[in-house]
Amino acid sequence: MNPILLISILLLAGSAHAEPGKIVGQLGLVEGEVFVDSKPVKKNAGVREGSVIEVKKGRATLLLGKGSVFNLAADSKMVVNQYIAKTDTTLEGAELDLKFGRTRALILNEGNEKKDVKIKARAATMGVRGTEVYVDVPRDSGKPVQFFTLEGKAEVMSEAGAAPVPVPQNHGVSTGGVAVANNASGGVAAPAAAKATA
Repeated sequence: MNPILLISILLLAGSAHAEPGKIVGQLGLVEGEVFVDSKPVKKNAGVREGSVIEVKKGRATLLLGKGSVFNLAADSKMVVNQYIAKTDTTLEGAELDLKFGRTRALILNEGNEKKDVKIKARAATMGVRGTEVYVDVPRDSGKPVQFFTLEGKAEVMSEAGAAPVPVPQNHGVSTGGVAVANNASGGVAAPAAAKATA
């Protein structure tokens, strides 16, 4: 066999087994059936950029970077698309894709730290900069995705190119274009929130 061809085959074989993504976080809590990249995991399992976290039964908590916590409920699937921490600044950013299920996320900003976290859910994305939010993505794609801001402020952007919709504290929006009840008074979100459509 031609030595150059053999070397090329060996290089290709080696690259096929290259480790995906850098480790960007870990699962601080694992209860029940939890999988990362289709493998069952336990507490403190590492999570990489590109990892798929799936909670079948039970719950899990993803600790990402400094002070970003995502609590995943049973029957939830989330992909860690990207994580960025700039060493020359205090900026930290992440993009996660909640395929289905529910997450309650706490994104802490302390001192000069700046965080830019995006939680994608179907055709809409919630931008979070230091706040506590809740996102509910039903498995049934015919049902709307719901975004709530429990503390602080966030905004929801549609892939359709509409202007971002601010979601103030104690308010929520759904991708079906209907404002949802806020968590305290039982009222509805501000009229502007109703513009978040997919």
